Amino acid sequence: LLLHLFRADDERNLRDSDSICTSLQLLNFCQDAGIDWQKNRIYFPQDELRAFGVSEEHFEHGLADVRWQRLFAFQLARALALLRAGSGLAQRLPGRSAALLDTGCCGMAGAFGALTAKYDLSLQVAAPLVAKIENQPPQTAVVASGTSCRHQIEHLTPLHPKHMAELLADALRVE
Repeated sequence: LLLHLFRADDERNLRDSDSICTSLQLLNFCQDAGIDWQKNRIYFPQDELRAFGVSEEHFEHGLADVRWQRLFAFQLARALALLRAGSGLAQRLPGRSAALLDTGCCGMAGAFGALTAKYDLSLQVAAPLVAKIENQPPQTAVVASGTSCRHQIEHLTPLHPKHMAELLADALRVE
């Protein structure tokens, strides 16, 4: 939408935006699998569930066996590949340069990291991300599209991370 509003909707930008948005939606499906199950929804393709041997019992009983782990690894690899494929969009924003940090998880996983019993684990998971953010040059804008990720980064660093839509809007307003 922002690309259209700011007349930056050429074929390459739209393709990269689609890759980024699809990646983020896949990550959301992974993060919210349990919540979605409680709402009678499964967003994973049925053929992929069958291919990995994952059934509704996995969702119903919270089974995280090897089959579940392989399905998630596949989904996460797909999401990361799409994110990398779309990263050129951020690099083409006026007056900006971008780098995709290979950091893994921020440690929050929705409300997981806010639970008292999980807080220390959340900090351990987030440590590589925090280290890479702290090694960025001053004035670096950090982008994290996940709400819980932005909260975690803001909690653990002096930075105020932006959503990709905010970065796009800021960059396109400058032109």
